[in-house]
Amino acid sequence: GETTDSPYDGNGTRSYGDLASSPILQATSLRYLDLSTNYYYGTIPTALADMTMLEELYLEDLELEGDIIPELFGLPKLEKLYLGMNYLSSVLPEEVGNAKSLVALRAQHNYRERDNG
Repeated sequence: GETTDSPYDGNGTRSYGDLASSPILQATSLRYLDLSTNYYYGTIPTALADMTMLEELYLEDLELEGDIIPELFGLPKLEKLYLGMNYLSSVLPEEVGNAKSLVALRAQHNYRERDNG
């Protein structure tokens, strides 16, 4: 398929819903995807593994929970992966060692307290 140099920056657009059902996951030729500071929830979708052209992925300050999926570390061109400020497991999968292009990984402030009030 065609690739695009145009980034998708959803940061601040205030999209919401289960990230696994977001239509943006069908845009498999993206090189840059920033969905930070939106209202997405759920687990990190394995469909992100189909976005093999991704160089930068920003999923910070969302409502994501569960494990950091090993499929992310199989993305061949991924250089930057930012997953901070979610409710993700603090354990990185051993596949992180397979990420040959990765130069920046940020996963701070996960497992923060939920505000149930």
